[in-house]
Amino acid sequence: MLTFVFSPRWFYGIDIISEIFAVIVTLLISIFSFKIYRFCEDKKYKYLALSFFTLAVAFFFKILTNINVFYEVTKQKMAEGLVLTY
Repeated sequence: MLTFVFSPRWFYGIDIISEIFAVIVTLLISIFSFKIYRFCEDKKYKYLALSFFTLAVAFFFKILTNINVFYEVTKQKMAEGLVLTY
């Protein structure tokens, strides 16, 4: 089986924690810029909020992908000659 190494094994948990921090920061920037948009109703702040929210969603899905790659989330069982994978 071919495996890809994205970072050292000792850095796996720390890497995900730093990405969670990035999601939180981008969400806070998005919320703050949306509040500014509601205050002054300038469209550039609305687009800034939307772009940072999109970045936060992208970081979140990157975390889910990294968890799937770094850790074994699928299990296999042998039951009466059948291989069950879940």
